[in-house]
Amino acid sequence: MKRWYVVHTRPRQEVVAEENLLRQAFDVYLPRLKVSRRRRAKWVDVVECLFPRYLFARIDIAVESTALFRSTRGVNSLVRFGDQLVHLEDEIVAQIRAHEHPQSGLHQAGGGRFQHGDRVRAVRGPLTDIEGIFLAEKGADRVVILMHLLNRDTCVTLPCHHIIPISA
Repeated sequence: MKRWYVVHTRPRQEVVAEENLLRQAFDVYLPRLKVSRRRRAKWVDVVECLFPRYLFARIDIAVESTALFRSTRGVNSLVRFGDQLVHLEDEIVAQIRAHEHPQSGLHQAGGGRFQHGDRVRAVRGPLTDIEGIFLAEKGADRVVILMHLLNRDTCVTLPCHHIIPISA
C-alpha cells in the first residue's frame, strides 16, 4: 500500500532531492512558500521550502527499496522514529495542498492573516502607528486598509508586511 513518507534532505538540497526522486519515478511533494525578504533595502519575493530540509514521497515500501533514497543526490535519509519509518495519512498531505495558491502552487506567507473588518496598525512606512480597518487583499503582497486621515475615511493600499493586527 502506498503511503506518504517523510524524506530528510541535505541542507538547501530540497529541490535537488525532489528532481532526482522524480527522475526515479517516485511521487514527490515539496511544499513551497512565497515570502517577502529584505534585500539591499528593498523587499523582494522569494520562494522557500515550507518545511526546510524535508519533503514527502509516496511509496509502497513492500515493493520499493528504501535503499534508493539513501543513494539519491540531495537526500539524507527517510525520517524514522526508532526503527519505524515516519508516514503521513493522505488527508494530511491533502490539507497542506489545499492551502496552496491554485495557479502558482505556492503557500503565501501571512496569507489569510486578516479578515474583513479586522482592526490593524501600520508599523512601517509614512503611516506608522496609524490604525485602520482591514478591507481586502490586493494581489499577493498588498492589502487595502480603511484609515481615518485628514478628517475623512480613506482607502490606503499598503504592503502586507507593513501592518499588524490590533489585539481586541
